[in-house]
Formats: sequence, C-alpha cells, structure tokens
Amino acid sequence: MNPVTMFSLISTNPLSKRAIKKLLEKDGETTKLDKLLRAYAYGKDVDGEFKTLRRLIDAGLKVFGGREDELKEKLRDKDRIEVCGKCRYRYVCGGCRARAYAYFKDYLAPDPGCVVAAQLGGDWNGRSCWRVFGRCHCSPYD
Repeated sequence: MNPVTMFSLISTNPLSKRAIKKLLEKDGETTKLDKLLRAYAYGKDVDGEFKTLRRLIDAGLKVFGGREDELKEKLRDKDRIEVCGKCRYRYVCGGCRARAYAYFKDYLAPDPGCVVAAQLGGDWNGRSCWRVFGRCHCSPYD
C-alpha cells in the first residue's frame, strides 16, 4: 500500500487537495516522513490521482481487513485516545492521528506535536514520547 494512502486513512486534517499536491511535489530538503505527515486528508491512488478519504474508502480500499467501521468508531470516541481523553479541547481537536501513527505505530497514541498533551501527562506508558528522532516536542520553543 502507498504510505501516503495509509496516513490519509487515519487523519482528518482538512487541507486542500492543491496544498497537499504542492507539498508532495515540493523540491528541497523535506524528508519523505515530513511530506507524509503533511498529507493528511488526501492520498494518491495508483494512477497518481489525489482522492479524498471518502473516495478511497468508497473505491473498496480495505486497509484494515474489513474493520473500517471499528476504526471509525474508535476515532469518534475521543475519550479513548491516550492523553487526549483528559484534555478539555478533545471534542474540537482530537490530535493528529497520522502523526501519532507515524511516531508510535498506534493511531490512538497521543499526538507528539500537541503542546497541550505534553503538559497533561508526561511519560505515557513508558513512551517518553516527546523526544522522538532526537527532537523535543514538549514546547514550540525548545
């Protein structure tokens, strides 16, 4: 499966198709991971076309072995998301599930880019998650 498609299926950031396309085609020092983390709500299909999450699912993409309804239910229940369940903003935010998956291989893990989550819980189940790839994510000023 195309990794961009995988991230598309677990995130809900409403960036436009044009912005996603520009980010993925941008030349420079941007890493593939960085591009994937920015490719939130859209994915490229095998023909190179950008499609929305809904169209990918409608096309019969069965990423989670036919468990799409189970996945959607888990993502709707913001209280199940680690650390986010304690946050007062959880019903308007929910964190970035793509970034959580990219860092921890768990779409219900805390969003490593969230400053509020970093202040709420510290070390979640031994993750010591705010020092990932040698960079601190506890504060935008670190």
